[in-house]
Amino acid sequence: MQIKKRYLVLPVLVVLFGFTYYSVYKEVKNKTIKEFNVQQMLLAKQAAKIIEKNFTHYFHDLAYLSKTADIADLNKNGKKLMDSFYSSSFDEIRAITRISKNGRIIYTAPFNQKAIGADVSYQEHNRLIMKNQQPIVSDVFTAVQGYQAVACLMPIFANDEYQGVLTLLVPFDTLAKEFLKNITIGKGGYAWVISQKGRVLYCPVPGHAGKSVIDLHGKSASFVSMTRKMLNQKTGTATYTDNKITKHAAYYPLQLGSTFWSIVVSTPEKEVLATMTGFKNRFSLIAILLTLFVSVYSYYIMKASTIVKEEQKRRQTEEDLRKSEKKIARLKKMESIGLMAGGIAHDLNNILSGIVSYPDLILMQLPADSPIRKHVKAIQESGLRAADIVSDLLTVARGIAVNKKTLSVNTIVSEYLISPEHHKLEKMYPDINFKAQLDFNLFNIDASPAHMKKTLMNLVLNASQAIVGDGNITISASNQFLEGSLKLYADIHKGNYVLLAVSDDGAGISPADLERIFEPFYTKKIMGRSGTGLGLTVVWNTMLDHNGYINVKSDNGGTTFELYFPATDKQLTVAGKDISINNLCGNGEKILVVDDEKIQREIACALLTQLNYTAESVSSGEAAIKRIKNNAFDLIVLDMIMPNGLNGLETYKKIIKIRPGQKAIIASGYAETEDIKTAQQLGAGKYIKKPYTIEKIGLAIKEALSQ
Repeated sequence: MQIKKRYLVLPVLVVLFGFTYYSVYKEVKNKTIKEFNVQQMLLAKQAAKIIEKNFTHYFHDLAYLSKTADIADLNKNGKKLMDSFYSSSFDEIRAITRISKNGRIIYTAPFNQKAIGADVSYQEHNRLIMKNQQPIVSDVFTAVQGYQAVACLMPIFANDEYQGVLTLLVPFDTLAKEFLKNITIGKGGYAWVISQKGRVLYCPVPGHAGKSVIDLHGKSASFVSMTRKMLNQKTGTATYTDNKITKHAAYYPLQLGSTFWSIVVSTPEKEVLATMTGFKNRFSLIAILLTLFVSVYSYYIMKASTIVKEEQKRRQTEEDLRKSEKKIARLKKMESIGLMAGGIAHDLNNILSGIVSYPDLILMQLPADSPIRKHVKAIQESGLRAADIVSDLLTVARGIAVNKKTLSVNTIVSEYLISPEHHKLEKMYPDINFKAQLDFNLFNIDASPAHMKKTLMNLVLNASQAIVGDGNITISASNQFLEGSLKLYADIHKGNYVLLAVSDDGAGISPADLERIFEPFYTKKIMGRSGTGLGLTVVWNTMLDHNGYINVKSDNGGTTFELYFPATDKQLTVAGKDISINNLCGNGEKILVVDDEKIQREIACALLTQLNYTAESVSSGEAAIKRIKNNAFDLIVLDMIMPNGLNGLETYKKIIKIRPGQKAIIASGYAETEDIKTAQQLGAGKYIKKPYTIEKIGLAIKEALSQ
C-alpha cells in the first residue's frame, strides 16, 4: 500500500523538533553535571589536604619522640614524656602507646593497666611495621583499650637496631566529623572515605563504617568500576547507581606515609539537576503533547499498514509451513532408507566375517614363503573393502559406532594428502591442482579419525569429479565463531568451531540438485565416473554424529562444502603403539562366546584358540545362563543383538545375579546403543564392532582381564 508523501511531512517535522529540543536539554544537563563535579572535586581536595596536614603533624611528632633515648629505653623520663605529650594533645588523640619489638604493649598514656602486656602483634598494621620497619597508617580497627581508632605507627631504633613501635591512636570518627561532616549537598549529598584496601573508614550512613565497600555496593557494576580506580590511587569523576539511585561523584586520593585513602563526595542526580527542574518540566509537557499528537496521527497510518502486514504474515506462515513439510518429508525418506541400509549392512557384516577374520588365522599358519599368502591377503583386502562399504551403509543408518578422540583437523588433512588414496586420485586427475590452506593455531576437536578421513576423501573425490579439464581444489581449515544461521539448520549452537572447507572451481551444483545431494543413493555421476550415491550421505550423517553443521555454497564458479566441528579445550590424544600378536596371547583363560550366529561363534572361538585362550560357545542367552550356573568363566564375549530369546543386556543382567562381577566384553555389528552403555554401567568392558579381527578382539580381552 502506497502512503502519500504529504502524510509523512508532519510526523517528520514533529520528530525533528522533538530531537532538537531533547538535544538542547541533554547538553544543558551534561554541562550542569560537569560544573557540579568540579565543585565536588574542590571539596574533596580541600578535605584531603587538611587531613594530610594533620597526619603529617602526627608523624612529625612521632618521629621526634621515637628518636629520644628515654622513649627507646622507656625509662621513667620516657613515660613522663609520653604522659606529657598526651596531656597536651588529648583533644586530638585517644592514646600514645609504646609497643615492644615482639608486639606487646609496654606502656600507654593515658595509663591503662589492662592494656599493659597485651599482645597486639596479630593486628595487621603491627604485623606490617614489624616486617617492614617503616612508618604506616592503619585502617580503622578496635584497639585493645576497647574503642575504634586509626593508628599512626613509627618504628623505634637504638644503635640501628629495631626496638619496637611508638603508636598514636587517632579517633578518626572525630577527625572525619570535623572535616567531612560539614560537606553536605542538599539532602542526599555527602563525603565518605575508604582505605587502600577498600574498607569504609568514614561514612555518615549508619552501619557503613568498617565494612568493605564492595560488600556494600558490589552489585552495581558502575560502582565497582569507580572503586577499582580509587584503589589504584586515581583522581576523577564518575556516575554510578546505588540502590537504584543514580549518583554523581568526585574522588581524590590522600597520601598518608606508605599508604593512601580516597575521599569521595557524591550527590544524587536528582539534587544535581534541581536547578533544571523548570526546564525539565517544560520539556516533559512538550514531549507529552508531541507524543499525543503523533499517536493520533499515526493511528490512521498504522491502521492502513496493519492490513498489509497481516497479509504478508499469512503468506510467510504458509511458506514456512510448506518448507517445514518438505523438510519433514525429506527426513522421513532418509530415515526409511537408512533403516533399510542398516538391516542390509547387519546381514552383510555376518557374511563378511569369514572373509575378513579367517585370513588372519590362515596367514598365521602359512610359511612366510608360501605362494598362496598373496592370494589369502587379496581375499582379506577385498573383504575389508566390502566392509568399508558396509560401514558406509551403517553411517547412512546412523548405526555405526563413532569412537571419538581429541585430534587436530590439520593432522587429518596432512595425513590424507600423503595417503595412497590421494596419490591414486592425483594420477586419475593429473590436470587438477590440489592445495591446502591450514591455520596452525587451530582449535582441537573430538572426532572419529576414520570418519574424518572418509568424509574428507568423499568431498575431495566429489570435487575432482566436478571439474572437467584443468582446475583447482583447495582444502582449508580455520577457527570460526558461529552464532548466526545456516541454510540447512533452524537452530545453531553459539560457540567456537573448526571449519573444514573443500572448494573447487568446477561447474557448480544446480539449485534442484542442491536440495537432494545428501539423500542416500542420489547421484548424478555419468558413465566412467562410478559412485554408490552414498558419499555425501556419509558426510551428512558423520556431521550429525559429531554435533556439527554443513553449509554448501555453489554457483557457476564452483562449489564449497563447509563443515563446522565444535571446538574443544582438550589436549591431543597420544597415538598408541603397534602391538605384537604375541602380546595379545592369553594363558589358557576360559572364555564363553555367546552369539546366535553359528559362523560368528566359530570365528570368535578360532581366533581365541589361536591366542591361547580356552574358548567355548553357546547360541543363546538362555544357554549362556545355564552354562554359567555350573561353570566359571574368566570372561564372556557377548553379542548384543539376538532377536530370538534374551538379548545381550537381558542375558548380562541375569548372569551378574548368578556371578556378581562377571567380566565381559560386548560385540555387535550395530552402533553403541543405549543397551550397550547400560551393560557397561553394570560392569561389562569394552565394546567391539564386528567383523572380528585378531588384534581387535585380543586387545579388548586383554584390557578386560587386566581390570
